[in-house]
Amino acid sequence: MKKIGRILMAGLVACLVAGTGFSQSKSAAEFDKLKKLEGSWTGVTSDGKQVEVTYKVVSNGSALLETLSSAEEPSMISIYHVDGDGLMMTHYCSVGNQPRMKALVSGKGDIDFQYVDITNLMDESDGHMRAMKVVFEDKDHFTQIWTWSEKGKTMSDSFTYERNI
Repeated sequence: MKKIGRILMAGLVACLVAGTGFSQSKSAAEFDKLKKLEGSWTGVTSDGKQVEVTYKVVSNGSALLETLSSAEEPSMISIYHVDGDGLMMTHYCSVGNQPRMKALVSGKGDIDFQYVDITNLMDESDGHMRAMKVVFEDKDHFTQIWTWSEKGKTMSDSFTYERNI
Protein backbone atom coordinates (compact mmCIF):
# COMPACT_ATOMS: atom_id res chain seq x y z
CA MET A 1 0.00 0.00 0.00
CA LYS A 2 2.88 2.37 0.80
CA LYS A 3 4.37 1.59 -2.62
CA ILE A 4 1.13 2.61 -4.38
CA GLY A 5 1.05 5.83 -2.33
CA ARG A 6 4.63 6.65 -3.39
CA ILE A 7 3.82 5.96 -7.03
CA LEU A 8 0.77 8.22 -6.87
CA MET A 9 2.80 10.94 -5.12
CA ALA A 10 5.57 10.67 -7.73
CA GLY A 11 2.95 10.99 -10.50
CA LEU A 12 1.46 14.07 -8.84
CA VAL A 13 4.88 15.69 -8.49
CA ALA A 14 5.66 14.91 -12.15
CA CYS A 15 2.41 16.56 -13.24
CA LEU A 16 3.14 19.63 -11.14
CA VAL A 17 6.68 19.91 -12.54
CA ALA A 18 5.39 19.47 -16.11
CA GLY A 19 2.77 22.17 -15.49
CA THR A 20 5.34 24.68 -14.29
CA GLY A 21 7.27 24.36 -17.55
CA PHE A 22 4.39 26.05 -19.37
CA SER A 23 4.17 29.01 -17.05
CA GLN A 24 7.93 29.56 -17.13
CA SER A 25 8.31 29.55 -20.93
CA LYS A 26 9.26 32.84 -22.59
CA SER A 27 5.95 32.83 -24.47
CA ALA A 28 3.99 32.38 -21.26
CA ALA A 29 5.91 35.25 -19.68
CA GLU A 30 5.11 37.45 -22.69
CA PHE A 31 1.46 36.38 -22.49
CA ASP A 32 1.42 37.37 -18.80
CA LYS A 33 2.64 40.84 -19.86
CA LEU A 34 -0.24 41.10 -22.30
CA LYS A 35 -2.75 39.99 -19.65
CA LYS A 36 -1.65 42.96 -17.50
CA LEU A 37 -3.31 45.16 -20.13
CA GLU A 38 -6.73 44.00 -18.88
CA GLY A 39 -9.05 47.00 -18.68
CA SER A 40 -9.91 49.90 -20.96
CA TRP A 41 -7.57 52.25 -22.79
CA THR A 42 -7.92 55.43 -24.86
CA GLY A 43 -5.58 55.95 -27.76
CA VAL A 44 -4.73 57.98 -30.79
CA THR A 45 -3.55 56.84 -34.23
CA SER A 46 -0.54 58.35 -35.98
CA ASP A 47 -2.92 60.62 -37.92
CA GLY A 48 -4.72 61.84 -34.78
CA LYS A 49 -7.88 59.70 -34.80
CA GLN A 50 -9.17 58.60 -31.39
CA VAL A 51 -9.46 54.85 -30.70
CA GLU A 52 -10.58 52.80 -27.74
CA VAL A 53 -9.32 49.36 -26.83
CA THR A 54 -10.37 46.99 -24.06
CA TYR A 55 -8.74 43.80 -22.87
CA LYS A 56 -10.41 40.97 -21.01
CA VAL A 57 -8.80 37.76 -19.76
CA VAL A 58 -11.12 34.91 -20.80
CA SER A 59 -11.33 31.11 -20.92
CA ASN A 60 -9.99 30.53 -17.42
CA GLY A 61 -6.92 32.70 -18.09
CA SER A 62 -5.87 30.90 -21.28
CA ALA A 63 -6.83 33.70 -23.71
CA LEU A 64 -6.90 37.49 -23.88
CA LEU A 65 -9.70 39.20 -25.81
CA GLU A 66 -8.90 42.59 -27.33
CA THR A 67 -11.72 44.80 -28.68
CA LEU A 68 -10.66 47.78 -30.78
CA SER A 69 -13.17 50.47 -31.74
CA SER A 70 -13.30 53.97 -33.18
CA ALA A 71 -15.95 56.34 -34.49
CA GLU A 72 -14.69 55.89 -38.08
CA GLU A 73 -14.31 52.10 -38.28
CA PRO A 74 -16.32 49.02 -37.26
CA SER A 75 -15.11 47.27 -34.10
CA MET A 76 -12.55 44.50 -34.46
CA ILE A 77 -11.31 41.86 -32.07
CA SER A 78 -8.07 39.98 -31.61
CA ILE A 79 -7.51 36.96 -29.41
CA TYR A 80 -4.09 36.14 -27.91
CA HIS A 81 -3.07 32.77 -26.47
CA VAL A 82 -0.07 30.56 -25.80
CA ASP A 83 0.33 27.69 -28.27
CA GLY A 84 2.94 25.23 -27.02
CA ASP A 85 6.19 27.20 -26.98
CA GLY A 86 4.68 30.05 -29.02
CA LEU A 87 2.46 33.06 -28.45
CA MET A 88 -0.28 33.42 -31.07
CA MET A 89 -2.88 36.00 -31.99
CA THR A 90 -5.79 35.91 -34.39
CA HIS A 91 -7.08 39.26 -35.63
CA TYR A 92 -10.72 39.33 -36.73
CA CYS A 93 -10.47 42.24 -39.17
CA SER A 94 -13.32 44.50 -40.26
CA VAL A 95 -12.52 43.63 -43.91
CA GLY A 96 -13.64 40.05 -43.17
CA ASN A 97 -10.39 38.11 -43.05
CA GLN A 98 -8.61 36.63 -40.04
CA PRO A 99 -4.81 36.76 -40.07
CA ARG A 100 -3.00 34.59 -37.54
CA MET A 101 0.31 35.83 -36.23
CA LYS A 102 3.01 34.34 -34.04
CA ALA A 103 5.16 36.36 -31.67
CA LEU A 104 8.89 36.59 -32.06
CA VAL A 105 9.95 36.58 -28.42
CA SER A 106 13.10 38.62 -28.03
CA GLY A 107 13.11 39.13 -24.28
CA LYS A 108 13.72 42.86 -24.88
CA GLY A 109 10.28 43.89 -23.64
CA ASP A 110 8.42 44.38 -26.93
CA ILE A 111 6.30 41.67 -28.55
CA ASP A 112 6.59 41.42 -32.32
CA PHE A 113 3.83 39.41 -34.03
CA GLN A 114 4.50 38.16 -37.58
CA TYR A 115 2.11 36.71 -40.15
CA VAL A 116 1.63 32.93 -40.17
CA ASP A 117 -1.48 32.39 -42.29
CA ILE A 118 -4.96 33.77 -42.93
CA THR A 119 -8.54 32.68 -43.47
CA ASN A 120 -11.07 34.30 -45.83
CA LEU A 121 -8.51 36.00 -48.05
CA MET A 122 -9.65 35.60 -51.64
CA ASP A 123 -6.44 36.89 -53.23
CA GLU A 124 -3.01 37.51 -51.68
CA SER A 125 -3.10 41.08 -53.05
CA ASP A 126 -6.28 41.88 -51.09
CA GLY A 127 -5.79 44.03 -48.00
CA HIS A 128 -4.78 42.23 -44.80
CA MET A 129 -2.67 42.63 -41.67
CA ARG A 130 0.88 41.26 -41.87
CA ALA A 131 2.40 42.21 -38.52
CA MET A 132 1.73 43.90 -35.21
CA LYS A 133 4.22 45.04 -32.61
CA VAL A 134 3.40 45.88 -28.99
CA VAL A 135 5.77 48.35 -27.31
CA PHE A 136 5.35 48.51 -23.53
CA GLU A 137 6.25 51.94 -22.15
CA ASP A 138 5.03 51.63 -18.53
CA LYS A 139 2.03 50.13 -16.73
CA ASP A 140 -0.29 52.87 -18.04
CA HIS A 141 1.08 53.43 -21.58
CA PHE A 142 1.79 51.23 -24.60
CA THR A 143 1.91 51.47 -28.38
CA GLN A 144 0.81 49.08 -31.12
CA ILE A 145 2.31 49.28 -34.60
CA TRP A 146 0.10 47.54 -37.17
CA THR A 147 1.42 46.64 -40.64
CA TRP A 148 -1.08 46.32 -43.52
CA SER A 149 -0.42 44.82 -46.95
CA GLU A 150 -2.46 45.52 -50.06
CA LYS A 151 -1.63 45.12 -53.78
CA GLY A 152 2.00 44.38 -52.97
CA LYS A 153 2.52 47.48 -50.81
CA THR A 154 2.86 47.61 -47.05
CA MET A 155 2.03 50.48 -44.73
CA SER A 156 2.12 50.89 -40.96
CA ASP A 157 0.06 52.82 -38.45
CA SER A 158 0.81 53.30 -34.78
CA PHE A 159 -1.74 53.45 -31.98
CA THR A 160 -0.56 55.03 -28.72
CA TYR A 161 -2.65 54.18 -25.66
CA GLU A 162 -3.15 55.42 -22.12
CA ARG A 163 -4.98 53.40 -19.46
CA ASN A 164 -8.41 54.72 -18.41
CA ILE A 165 -8.50 55.13 -14.66
